[in-house]
Amino acid sequence: MPRPKKNPLIRQKEFIDAAKELFSSKGYIKTSIQDIMAKVGKNSCSPSVFYYYFKSKGDIYQKVMEDYMDNYISEFESYLGNKNLMFEEKMFHLLRIFTNTILKSKNIMFKSKSLKNRVFLLDLKNRIVIKNIKLWDKIITDLPWTLNIDTKAASTYIVGGIAEIAYIFVFGTELKNNKKIFIQSINDLVSNTLNMPKQTRYILTKKVRRLYDG
Repeated sequence: MPRPKKNPLIRQKEFIDAAKELFSSKGYIKTSIQDIMAKVGKNSCSPSVFYYYFKSKGDIYQKVMEDYMDNYISEFESYLGNKNLMFEEKMFHLLRIFTNTILKSKNIMFKSKSLKNRVFLLDLKNRIVIKNIKLWDKIITDLPWTLNIDTKAASTYIVGGIAEIAYIFVFGTELKNNKKIFIQSINDLVSNTLNMPKQTRYILTKKVRRLYDG
């Protein structure tokens, strides 16, 4: 099989970005490998190049989901590690990042009927949960009012609660696709779990409104 001439990392990312857009607009089932190749470029892409990077459509689907989650975790960590930001500002950005990730990926994440893809998503979810618990543990440990809180338990509860809210947002009835309630629910979960001081809660709630009021 001939090696592609273009920088391998750049070419692979082109395929992933093309598949991400097509899976989101057309759905996983209705998107073919030929569609992905055409999106990348008919004159510069052949089946051999696609199969150099990916074993199948299911394989590129998994790479798309990993790309979503890698970007989410990377952006999460960048704000978490910014010592110039107050807690309220960090929380605002964390809610923004999570909301945008769910909105962009939900049509891809929850609509693949492939058993293999669903098993992969369960594994990916478990990996993300472990990373998120560690990140939230860092956030909680640095807060002055959480000295008497079991940070590991609080982190686990928050991450599990956010996952449940996200599931209801996609599949539920009252909460389904309601961005305002989705964001408010996560904000309330975090505020109540951490026994957030009234002034901090007020500032955070005011900032969070920007995410759904425009």
